[in-house]
Amino acid sequence: MIKVLLCDAAFSAAPLLRSLKANGFYVGVCGSREDDVCHHLADKSYFFDYSDFKELKKIFLNESYDYLVPGCTDASYMSASKVANDLNLPGYEKFQATNIIHDKLKFRDLLRKIDISCPKYTENIKDINNLKFPILAKPINLYSGLGIQKIDSIANLKDYILNTNLKYVFEEFVEGDLYSHSAFIKNGQIKIDFFVKEFCTVFPYQVNSSHIAHDLTPILVDEIRLSILKVLKCLNINEGVMHTQFIMKNNRFWIIESCRRCPGDLYSELIHSATDIEYSNLFISAYCELDPFQRPFFKNDNNVARHTLSSSVDCIFQSSSVNQDAKKIKVISLKKVGDRLRAAPNDRAQIFFIEFDNRSLMEKNTKELYKKIVLNQI
Repeated sequence: MIKVLLCDAAFSAAPLLRSLKANGFYVGVCGSREDDVCHHLADKSYFFDYSDFKELKKIFLNESYDYLVPGCTDASYMSASKVANDLNLPGYEKFQATNIIHDKLKFRDLLRKIDISCPKYTENIKDINNLKFPILAKPINLYSGLGIQKIDSIANLKDYILNTNLKYVFEEFVEGDLYSHSAFIKNGQIKIDFFVKEFCTVFPYQVNSSHIAHDLTPILVDEIRLSILKVLKCLNINEGVMHTQFIMKNNRFWIIESCRRCPGDLYSELIHSATDIEYSNLFISAYCELDPFQRPFFKNDNNVARHTLSSSVDCIFQSSSVNQDAKKIKVISLKKVGDRLRAAPNDRAQIFFIEFDNRSLMEKNTKELYKKIVLNQI
């Protein structure tokens, strides 16, 4: 029996757990919240904060696990990478590279060093006058849009409260369309990848609506791929996923974030619903020494959009109302009636997968889903 420890128990990790079980593995999961869904599905659960990599390593060794799979949070990946480096487990890069990718300043420094397009930035607040306003103040080690502030001019900088316990990177605000690129790597080459168009319509720095992108030119797609391969080569990364967000305008792009974890909010299920390709199986393969690339992939083109239902204010969740014509609607509820729902980007109530009759309707309606799927609160 081959045993795998999944370093995440939350709802977004459920597809990973399902793929692990489908491959015949015994699966343990870890996470501090006892009501997380994977605790109810796994063969064994460990209730602790998985950012404690010493405890993670202890359990992995004491329980004789063979493989360690990260989940859908940066804390999960960072902790798992530390343990994997100590124990020489498959699928991970050197921890120094992990730290570069997941640190906003170090990652931007790398992009600048190897001449890859990213917004102009500085880490020194005294130098922000050298940037073109508006600018974004981004906490270096926070994610999901947490703590980001948009500053319109040097004159009103004093109106913004920057947490003195955090380090920031200050970068020029780049206008354009937001996309993500998930590339699966084997032997240093991209074997399969996915481009997704994304919208932030409730909280300005958190994606809540998305669909497979069809509007990128072949030239731009190749440029993105070559840029990612350049990063991977520099960091000596040869397998696994590289998930990147970039902004595009007038066929020019700027890379803004990358990570090596599985994207959250059931991104894996968007890819599966839209293409019929098991993103979660691709993700786990590098960590479990599987080879999903032995036979070719065939991408279907289903017109599916994903929408995460959230709120701009704290409230008590009751239900949702949908005013959107669609071929098929699937909803996954994360809250029940009476649950507290924190304001975005800290929480979400439901995730919708909406299949449209054609691509035109999908592209037209996805960015408007926040108006058509309404949160009802008590």
